[in-house]
Amino acid sequence: MRLPVSILLLAFAVGCATAPRPAPYLYSPPVVVTIDKLHPKYDYWVAVCTMTNRSEYTLWFDGQTRERPVYSVESKSHPYREIEPMFPLNWGEFGADRYVLSPGQSVKFLVDKKRFDEPFRVGVWLSPEKDNKSFREQVYWSEVFYP
Repeated sequence: MRLPVSILLLAFAVGCATAPRPAPYLYSPPVVVTIDKLHPKYDYWVAVCTMTNRSEYTLWFDGQTRERPVYSVESKSHPYREIEPMFPLNWGEFGADRYVLSPGQSVKFLVDKKRFDEPFRVGVWLSPEKDNKSFREQVYWSEVFYP
């Protein structure tokens, strides 16, 4: 009886003394999108979001202003991607332009909707090219936010 108990105690002691090992690969996307908070404003809701370039290279995005990029909202009842704000094909007439997101740089932006009553996530498009001639834009999504 002593032998099994001794082995069990020894195994427990060795297990407790061994430090947890980090995972060999931890994927960190080049652009991280977060939803920082959600608050009411008049008759709609505003989600305050941040996109951060964690890569070592410059990325580009479209938007009305630097703090108003083109984004998508995806929710359970709307699994298709709603593109906001909606722009006509000829964006130049409406002040849309191309903006840079340098390595390590962050940009805060607002997402407004009539209501956020179910889990949702926000995505932004970024490209490694200033002119995006190769159409290599990638959508980077936030984690799902539960209001």
